[in-house]
Amino acid sequence: IGLDDIDHVIDAFGEQWGDHLFKHAAEKAKQMCRNSDTIARFDAGKFAVIMPETKAENALNFVDRMQRMFKEHPIQIKNRSVSLSIHVGIASTDSGKFTNAKALLRHADRNLSRAQSAAQKNQSDDGRKKLRSKVIPLPVGEKSKNK
Repeated sequence: IGLDDIDHVIDAFGEQWGDHLFKHAAEKAKQMCRNSDTIARFDAGKFAVIMPETKAENALNFVDRMQRMFKEHPIQIKNRSVSLSIHVGIASTDSGKFTNAKALLRHADRNLSRAQSAAQKNQSDDGRKKLRSKVIPLPVGEKSKNK
């Protein structure tokens, strides 16, 4: 899961607010997780949610719920309400393609990069977003209902 606009928050409010935004996102995601799920910081502005025995379709449902929750519970930064926006890369063992956790995580990260690249293509020339899109590539071999 990658946080959108974290650089804009840092530029506007300071670096400590970027960290605060990241912690807020992880805490909210953790509230939605099961005891068997694990949340871990993956990279700057990214965290992973490991959901054992979860099919890709259920992971997509989790993402939809998470996006709604972030929209409904914005974070307050210096008397301003800031809604979180995320992009997600999903990888699943449903296909049986992955033999180890490292390969699964690498695939999810590639899917996240694709989602972020697709969102950047929706940027207008002056930097404002033309539209907010949710691009979540599914694992190889699975078909999306929303092509």
